[in-house]
Amino acid sequence: MIFIKKLASRVVGFLAVIFLLQESGIGSSKPKVVVIRKASPDYQIVSEGLKRELERSYELGELTIAKDTSFDEVRSYLENEKPSLMVLMDNQSIDFGMQYNAKVGSPNQRIKGLGMMGLNLGNIIQKSDDLAGIAYESPAYSLVTQFRFVVEKPIKKVTVLYRKKFFSNRIEEARQQLGKEKIVLHAVAVDDSGDDEASIRSRLEAELEKVKQTGYTDAVWVLLDSVLLKPQWFKEIWTPIARGAKAPFLVETETLARKDIDFGTFATTPNLQDLVGQAVQIVDAIALDGTSPKEIGVESVVSVNKILNKARITSIGINIKSDNLDDVKVIE
Repeated sequence: MIFIKKLASRVVGFLAVIFLLQESGIGSSKPKVVVIRKASPDYQIVSEGLKRELERSYELGELTIAKDTSFDEVRSYLENEKPSLMVLMDNQSIDFGMQYNAKVGSPNQRIKGLGMMGLNLGNIIQKSDDLAGIAYESPAYSLVTQFRFVVEKPIKKVTVLYRKKFFSNRIEEARQQLGKEKIVLHAVAVDDSGDDEASIRSRLEAELEKVKQTGYTDAVWVLLDSVLLKPQWFKEIWTPIARGAKAPFLVETETLARKDIDFGTFATTPNLQDLVGQAVQIVDAIALDGTSPKEIGVESVVSVNKILNKARITSIGINIKSDNLDDVKVIE
């Protein structure tokens, strides 16, 4: 009887130790996931959402970086943390993650991951076997068809200006998707005649001038391209032409649809809550199910927010379908 009591006491003590170890994370068998991100509000919202959804199944870590953060700082963090998976938010973080995997000696030392909230990921992540991705820009199909749904204007031709070296895949995908809706994508590669700055600017300006012609196009799709939308070109080329044209400019960020900027007519942006859910599914697929990031590839966002600049659309004389605005943010 005394032996049984002693044994029971030891078992209870042993279980208590295990419980304390698990609660403290010591000896945890949970895979470790780290988030590398910048400090801006959208990244913080998504990061906090990921923590809520992942904390039961994973040990979590986070590194907040700035514009002047060096690769050595990120490398040191990853070497110390030794994560099973990294979630990389924005192009700088994604570049650091890809650099890290390129520099490690053995393929077994590479860290699998998810890149998100960066631009043109379809072009960037295709170079990596270790990263899956979620495109931050909503598909052209969503942008154009959601706009068509809220306006009393036929959309049969959409014009887009792009750099073929970086955006050819997106353009071809958009052409196929819009074609199913009987919408022609008039895509002009502004680097066709040369990829130097002077040649691109000259072609960009000449092609945008055509947009001002009545009947030339039903809408302009504006890609988030840091070169074509550099501040000087945006001020000197894009803005004056958008304000003088009767065609709506469809943009991929709410900032460009703000009333005070007086540029974009309609925008679609990722729904951050649904973006969290989508990211969690990909993390689980890689970390728990063993799915290859390359097999997942770069997914489109699953849902979008819609923003309509009422002042802009009124100025170009397009009527709105008021009954279709229930889930649209209207900027008065």
